[in-house]
Amino acid sequence: MPFLNLGVVAHVDAGKTSLTERLLHAGGVTDHVGSVDAGDTQTDSLDLERRRGITIKTAVASFPLGDVTVNLIDTPGHPDFIAEVERALRILDGAVLVVSAVEGVQAQTRILMRTLRRLGVPTLIFINKIDRPGAREQSLLRDLATRLTPDIIPMSTLLAAGTPNASIRPLGRTTDQASATLAGTTSPAGTHGPGGAAGAAGAITPAGVADAAFIARLVDISGDSQVLSDWVRDERSVPYDRVRDVLTARTRAGLLHPVFFGSAVTGAGIDELMAALPALLPTTPGSADGPLSGTIFKVDRDDHGRRVAYVRMFSGALNIRDRIPVGTADQSGTTAYPTSAHRITRESDGQAALAATPNPVTGRENDDPARPAKEVHDAIAGQAALASTPNPVTGRGSGDQATIAAKPSHTPSGGRGSGGQATIAANPSHTPSGGRGCGGHAVITGIEAIEGGAGVRRRALVAGQIGKVHGLREARIGDAIGDAPMSGQIFAPPTLESVVKPRNPADGRRLHVALSELAGQDPLINLRQRGAELSVSLYGEVQKEVIGATLVEAYGIEVVFEETRTIHIERPAGVGCAGRTLGKEGNPTLATLDLRVEPGPGVTFALEVPVEQVPIHVFKAVELFRESLTAYVEESLTQGLLGWRVTDVRVTATRTGFVSPATRAADFRKLVPIVLREALERAGTVVCEPISRFRLEVPESTLGAVLAALGRYGAVPESSAASLVEGLVPTARVRALEQAIPGLTHGEGVLETTFERYDPRPRTSAASQSPSEIASAEREA
Repeated sequence: MPFLNLGVVAHVDAGKTSLTERLLHAGGVTDHVGSVDAGDTQTDSLDLERRRGITIKTAVASFPLGDVTVNLIDTPGHPDFIAEVERALRILDGAVLVVSAVEGVQAQTRILMRTLRRLGVPTLIFINKIDRPGAREQSLLRDLATRLTPDIIPMSTLLAAGTPNASIRPLGRTTDQASATLAGTTSPAGTHGPGGAAGAAGAITPAGVADAAFIARLVDISGDSQVLSDWVRDERSVPYDRVRDVLTARTRAGLLHPVFFGSAVTGAGIDELMAALPALLPTTPGSADGPLSGTIFKVDRDDHGRRVAYVRMFSGALNIRDRIPVGTADQSGTTAYPTSAHRITRESDGQAALAATPNPVTGRENDDPARPAKEVHDAIAGQAALASTPNPVTGRGSGDQATIAAKPSHTPSGGRGSGGQATIAANPSHTPSGGRGCGGHAVITGIEAIEGGAGVRRRALVAGQIGKVHGLREARIGDAIGDAPMSGQIFAPPTLESVVKPRNPADGRRLHVALSELAGQDPLINLRQRGAELSVSLYGEVQKEVIGATLVEAYGIEVVFEETRTIHIERPAGVGCAGRTLGKEGNPTLATLDLRVEPGPGVTFALEVPVEQVPIHVFKAVELFRESLTAYVEESLTQGLLGWRVTDVRVTATRTGFVSPATRAADFRKLVPIVLREALERAGTVVCEPISRFRLEVPESTLGAVLAALGRYGAVPESSAASLVEGLVPTARVRALEQAIPGLTHGEGVLETTFERYDPRPRTSAASQSPSEIASAEREA
């Protein structure tokens, strides 16, 4: 059976969850239509979701639609939870973008549509709330074409709009019954009003000829030569099956967006939308053939506190009892927040786990206790003799300056250091973070396929299916399974943060553990520690409330948040080098390390040392040494010279050393932050603030006052027309600008902002660049 993974997305309060509930009821999953107001929705199951009346977490339910199984993914509409939407968009076959017939195109609507089109997700548009006073049709269609995309085609028209009896009349073809729908079903009097049409959705019926106005619109958008030829020859007899084929092909390619009108509350227009889902959107065959490929888009916990991974399969099959190793994935992060998802493959695929792996938290192998002092002393005392000891790989003493010839296995990126030395250079796309080790394995202990509104135990998940997978103890959102492609963020990173403190000081350690656990599940919950101060990244104030409620309900910890402040970053101002040598003063470890830092895109690490300088007795493989140092470097970069995360930096290890067998992984983990900070001090760092792009629609009569006010908020207009101003503004001033716009525009201004980039912050003194000083300056502004 084929599967359709369908996302429902919208600006908050457009009726997205109500539409989801109506579709589930029409699909036979529920015996009544859940209501947000009544708090009995199928998908908003969290207590906080029902109390607030908003969707916070992505939810999945399924229902059969003809010979297709629809996996319906309900996503949050509030911009504070855009990260949840991002995860859902990666797993979709198609989407329904919900727009209110009254409020029309809103800020989040535009962001979502731009993203869906950029990702090539086939998208239908559903105009909801046609029964509400103020519901629009023609003016709203014009807004869609000018503010979303011109590639739209109405599939229905409104009757009695804005009244409880509002209904729709399908467009598209002329038959004996002018109201024939995509599925060939009708309701009395040729309209589909409250309650929907009799007879549910099926395939598009090819009978009949296309409506002249409809075909004119399709020809205008698609430019299809065959349909155009038929239309020119006789516009009244173009076969509808030919029109249907063009409509379907262009919609599935993401080039055309059919628009449906209706009401999730009354059911008007729902049958037409249901018919269009399998007819116009692509599906995935439910086959176990092909390479293993899937992704984790949500992580939850079971009643025993164990992680449960929500997986969408793209191809192949994931079976219960599969033994799969965990390795680092190709993942490009964002400027401010590099992510740390990883790739999971079957052990039989030839990626068996390495036998010995340093513990990513302690840096020791198998959590061995700290070494006795005598062992350290003996190792340092024996360092002088090490130079004359033959290297087990090269047969030379470590003091010999000759290096082995470069081999592909020694130079993954083909890099070479100065003087012709064979070097191990990092591939910039391989940037694990968060201290997660490479190696280890997991066994799939349970699989629950999403069927109806719940998980049903199954032996396997196949292509197209969504299910809950047990046994992946280190699962994180964004992890790839098998050959699934991975990419960086598609929405902007969070630009706000808040210090969080336990109401009871005795809960300090428990709070750190709880927040670390939440951040471990979700790459976009970033946890920063500056001394005893803990802060979490945010998209907005509502998200702060949700994190607080989660800590109370899941961990029993009451917290207090300080005032929200804007996240800044640090970038290296130049090049800096530093190092520590084993056995020399100022080095508390049994390791040697030289690092160079310099400006570069993102956060990358390169290992440029001779192979004999790699402590194989600890890390077992050159690549594992590189990956471990990368993790240590990224962990150290979370706090720069002035307290902000350091990014847009390239770090290179130019010399490493050890003494076998005394040197351990913990030595390098301890030494990296010492050397890295000294290198950053020599390079210097620049504090940068986030900049947002704004689009402001205002009445023409208020344009002068608005332009004058924008300067007071640090905004820089780049263009302005009669009623539209676009430009850049410091993100820290966006909230104040939002509050000022209604008064400046008599309540008619519409402001949209999106993250653009980070720019250097004007520097008055070093102290004014720290988090506390910047937060104080923002309060005064």
